[in-house]
Amino acid sequence: MTRANPRVNVVLPIYNAQKHLRAAVDSILAQTFSDFELIAINDGSTDASLSILQQYAKTDKRVWIVTRPNTGLVGALIDGLQAAQADLIARMDGDDIALPTRIEKQVAYMDSHPDCVLLGTLVRSIDPHGLTLWEEHSTPTTHDELDAELLKGRGGVIRHPTAMIRRAAIGKVGSYRPAFNCAEDLDLFLRLAEVGRIANLPEILLEYRQHYGSINRTKYEIQNQRATNSVYEAAARRGITLPPGWKYQPDPPRPKVQQLRDWGWLALKSKRADIARKHAWSLLGLSPFNLESWRLMVCALRGY
Repeated sequence: MTRANPRVNVVLPIYNAQKHLRAAVDSILAQTFSDFELIAINDGSTDASLSILQQYAKTDKRVWIVTRPNTGLVGALIDGLQAAQADLIARMDGDDIALPTRIEKQVAYMDSHPDCVLLGTLVRSIDPHGLTLWEEHSTPTTHDELDAELLKGRGGVIRHPTAMIRRAAIGKVGSYRPAFNCAEDLDLFLRLAEVGRIANLPEILLEYRQHYGSINRTKYEIQNQRATNSVYEAAARRGITLPPGWKYQPDPPRPKVQQLRDWGWLALKSKRADIARKHAWSLLGLSPFNLESWRLMVCALRGY
């Protein structure tokens, strides 16, 4: 099949993402900006992810699938960038939801700011069932603010699945680097900030799903060490001296029991007893003899 020659390539790495994959792909195909190609990198999935992608590819010529053995996220991202032909590359994840005008607004900004090489957006955080947890409103948006945060190791100041990047800038700084797996976005963003301007659009354009398969929950120490290494490398490139013994050390993720409990009570507060019951069941599976677990379940069954 002949590939398109679009303005934008959307790079979507996939590994066993069948649960939320349709919602993610639908949100891209429903964008108000239509001149794009979705490059879906199937990273050796063992569930129905590939079959789902193939169904989309049969009905929408904008969907292009690269399927390969599993190598992990960084390898899939590298292959996605190599497959990209468009001048602008947008990232997306298989469990998030892009709001309809995301690509349109990012392209418009990049067109009017030719010095911008990396553009993110604000996000609405959602739980595994799609309930809103919180919304970003005070996240930095300017180059100087964002670069200062990146140099503190805070890669999430630009949410990875919101990123739009100029392919020419990738050509200058290189692709993702396997040595920084788990902090690959921070490493790339620091390098991009050295060849052009970076920014966040001050608007929520993506629903960012929280779950316990997230890297920041399952590989916390590895991520922190590689974020530290990324900042030291960037400082060396820029001739900056870091404080003696500096290390990136964010607050640790909350225990799963506490997070499930918080999500359950938030669901009840939001009048979503159905979602509260799902969190309560998960909580009871982890902490069946805890009175707070049963209290949440009773309230969820009553609906208040």
